[in-house]
Amino acid sequence: MARKKSNYLHPKYTLTQDDTIEFNRYYIQNTKKGRKVVWQQRMVFPAIFVGYVILALVMGFHSKPIYYLGGFILAMAVGYGLAAEKITLNRQEAEIKRSGYTLDEIHAEPTTLDFNDDGFDACYKGQEKDFTYEEVVKVTRTEKAIYIWLSDAMALQLPVRAFDSDEEKDRLYEYLAEKCVDAEMDDAVKGKLEKSNKK
Repeated sequence: MARKKSNYLHPKYTLTQDDTIEFNRYYIQNTKKGRKVVWQQRMVFPAIFVGYVILALVMGFHSKPIYYLGGFILAMAVGYGLAAEKITLNRQEAEIKRSGYTLDEIHAEPTTLDFNDDGFDACYKGQEKDFTYEEVVKVTRTEKAIYIWLSDAMALQLPVRAFDSDEEKDRLYEYLAEKCVDAEMDDAVKGKLEKSNKK
């Protein structure tokens, strides 16, 4: 059952392909699972190089072409390792753009979030889903969005265009910091709230 509407914020927005790309970029660069994907990419060529060296030693290969090929694989391992994050991001972005038509269909209608004292509601396509603040594990903000994380891999995306101003965006973030007491948040905001509560 939906909660009684509050007089707080009711951001309304329609997610776009760019929002999905931006969220994916944040996920890859800033979450444990995202970093693990990059790490796995970095290990591809080093694993090939180690396997190649072991094979060469076992088979007794000792010739210049073998050494050159080994050097080439080592260079690829170093270069790919340095560029692994960028390659992963570009690949993910390309996949998202290829599925653009489907994404437009999924996000064709606006989402409305209604924040209340005991939780918040997400309304999409005429259906409402209730959430408590205890369900929130982390809240993060970037220049382009606020992400309300309900698990390590799932977050509600709230783009900045849903707010009338940066002040309104910051006000919601501080409100969530106050309500989501067990969630991971910006230490500066947490400290500000703690000082305010001590007064």
